[in-house]
Parts: sequence; structure tokens; C-alpha cells
Amino acid sequence: QEEAEAGGASEEPLVTSERFVFFAPHGSRDADAHAMYADEQTMLPHLRPMFGMSRDAASARRAAQRQSLAARSPSQCLLDIVCRASGAFVGTTGFRALRPGASGEWGAIVRARWRRRGVCGEALDASTRLLRERFGGREVTAVTLATNAPMLSFLAGSGFERTGEFEDELGRQVESLQHGSWLLLL
Repeated sequence: QEEAEAGGASEEPLVTSERFVFFAPHGSRDADAHAMYADEQTMLPHLRPMFGMSRDAASARRAAQRQSLAARSPSQCLLDIVCRASGAFVGTTGFRALRPGASGEWGAIVRARWRRRGVCGEALDASTRLLRERFGGREVTAVTLATNAPMLSFLAGSGFERTGEFEDELGRQVESLQHGSWLLLL
């Protein structure tokens, strides 16, 4: 656990896809994650609450992600997406909320220059495989802003079904989906 808290989480991939390797958030990529949070093209308009996050806040966020993964029963499982061919940091994916043996709330942040290249599809496939194999999960849910047309389209095209709308903690209208509400049954 000391290693995880220091940013030295294992560099063994947790899961892989054809073009990407998915690692636990490692301290060596914290600067890349902070740069992503500061990139207007990547974060706006749909990820405004994290846009411009301070370096300290970004580091604390990633430290909490490492700590959760090191726990016996993690409450979240967020991963760094790294391109196999170039070693480039592509974004993050995984489960913001994780209930081992049951479900995970999936999401992804993909750097603007990597969008529309199938990254989310590979990230969803790899994440659901990890949820099923490592955590015994049976369903994937997703929540996104009602105004996030690209993600709504991706989720619908990936087999998620809309389960409703609600107002999030910031007063924004969001859509709840399962890959089977935007719910996907594995």
C-alpha cells in the first residue's frame, strides 16, 4: 500500500486491448493527467467541473484512485489509457463507482487529439472485461450530461439503454444509462 500511496502503483497492465494498455494510475503519468484536465478542447463543455483543476487537486485525485485500487475491496477502479505503439498517454477510463460482484459506473476522458479513433470502444470493452474477471461485476452503468450528444450516441451504439434523467449535485440535467439503463449486462 505504501507503494500505491507514493504513486508507485504496479506498472503491470490491468487489462489490454488491441491498441492500448490500461494501467493503474501511476505517478509518472500524473503530469499528463493534469495537462489533460487543463486542456480546454478535451474537457469543455461536458467535463467543466474538472477543467482547470489545480496540480494539487489533480495529484490528490490520482492519489485517491491509487489508494482505492490498492484496497482489498476498491470503491473505484480508474485506469490510465496508454497507446501500445507510442507510449502516449491517451486518457483515463474505468469505474468511478464500483460495487464488486455487482456493477460499475463506467466513464472515460479521452484527450481531444485521440477522439473519433475508437478509443472509447476499446476502453469500454477492456473495462467491462476487467469488471467481470477481476471484480465479478455483472452490469455496467453510465451517467452523462443530457447535453453530451457524442457520449450519448456512443453509449446507445454500444448497447446501453436509457434509464432516466436526474439532476446532479451541480444542478445539471444528466442522463442515467445502463449497458442494459444506460445499463450493459455482462
